[in-house]
Amino acid sequence: MTDNPFQPPSDDANRDTPPIRQRIPKPRPEIAGQLSAFGCLGGALVGTVGFLVLIAAIELLMTPPFKSPPNYGQFGIIVIGVGFYAALFGVCLGIVPYVTWLGYIPVHLLGLWLIWAIDKQFFAEVDWTEAPIVAMFAILALPTPIAVCVNLWVNRYPRIPHMG
Repeated sequence: MTDNPFQPPSDDANRDTPPIRQRIPKPRPEIAGQLSAFGCLGGALVGTVGFLVLIAAIELLMTPPFKSPPNYGQFGIIVIGVGFYAALFGVCLGIVPYVTWLGYIPVHLLGLWLIWAIDKQFFAEVDWTEAPIVAMFAILALPTPIAVCVNLWVNRYPRIPHMG
């Protein structure tokens, strides 16, 4: 060792190496429960507040190709509906640890088909180039890319052999 305290030591043998942090394995049911809870809250937040912010952004930035509706009418019902559907898709993210994101796609498509079947008259009457409808489609298309990110997050944890 040198006399200068600011000079790094010349030999690596005397250096203490910091301990490597081990990942704590989590069982799939615990991960699935966390994903469902956070997915529900996140979906409700994105489906309500994010929907309104997205509509404002579309109307400010992209109204020449899209258009503003002449009357928002009972717009609150639409916001509540989008928030509800986004929260349901968020709850369904709990299946990603079991079936990966590829298995989530049929669940997402089934959910979109159910939305279409329930609100068929609404979608038949509405102009699909209106800003709220474009924002609704963007919000309802988000769960699959989010499922891909969730799958990458789940794969970071080692599997517990006896728990799945």
